[in-house]
Amino acid sequence: MIVGLQPPTAGSLRFTGNPRVQMIFQDPYANLNPRWRVGDIIAEPIREMKLRDGDGVIRERVGELLETVGLSRDDAGR
Repeated sequence: MIVGLQPPTAGSLRFTGNPRVQMIFQDPYANLNPRWRVGDIIAEPIREMKLRDGDGVIRERVGELLETVGLSRDDAGR
């Protein structure tokens, strides 16, 4: 219901004040380069969007993000 695939039978649903969000379907086999390591994949948008400066700072942020989703910092090398 949150993305509008099913209409609610009663009431309404709001996510951060918006009545609706959009779902983007992705094929991980087509979108993720199997030759890249996990850390490189996570670091790419951080570098491109200039969210952090310097390799060490970016590596630290990648480690934090991995831990946030329940993975180990060591998983960056996979």
